[in-house]
Amino acid sequence: MTRRPFRGANVACSERQWPHTETPREEQVVSLVADGLKNREIAAELGLSEHTVKKYLLRIFDKLGICTRVELALYAVSHGENHLAEWMPGSV
Repeated sequence: MTRRPFRGANVACSERQWPHTETPREEQVVSLVADGLKNREIAAELGLSEHTVKKYLLRIFDKLGICTRVELALYAVSHGENHLAEWMPGSV
């Protein structure tokens, strides 16, 4: 199976290094994806629109150099410090 290059990158998604540069909100989204929630469910949980959740996921995928939710869940399990998707001050 051939992997598609990630957004113009010269390396395949799985060959990219995974930096730890998530914002607190991105960590919440990662945690909820790892818990198996769909975009609509994440949006309801965090008081966001589904479109905003998609934008967060695209940004997270780009930062981590990954292509799929499965890779994101694996990243969360292997690199996470068991972050909980907690309420953030100022969020709805």
